[in-house]
Amino acid sequence: MQSFKFKLKRKITIEGVSKDLGIDMTQNTTTNTYLTSYKFTGCKGKETVERDFEIDIPAVDTDVAKKPGITLLEEEIPLLTTISSSFSGRLFKVEYSLKFFVKHDSWDEFGEGTCVEMPVKIV
Repeated sequence: MQSFKFKLKRKITIEGVSKDLGIDMTQNTTTNTYLTSYKFTGCKGKETVERDFEIDIPAVDTDVAKKPGITLLEEEIPLLTTISSSFSGRLFKVEYSLKFFVKHDSWDEFGEGTCVEMPVKIV
């Protein structure tokens, strides 16, 4: 195995709603962002390993103010850079998941490798 990789993904979904709620919005908007990633060395062929990995969940999203087309006031920055907890409402949803990649050292292994994704609830 060439390497192990972890990526923490945040998915924000804004649902379109009907006019009977008094909101004229007819489209859904979804944003996927990787908040952090970690890469660890793999192991030799035919070797079995058991490892414990510990990753840090960031408390601040520092890329918000750097996105093109977004102009922020100084007092808005602390509110928008704080990482939100997991949330699921009628109009707005914030979901987190941890993607785990295993990259093999093989001639037919392309891209990031084999991926397993599991949901993470942040409170």
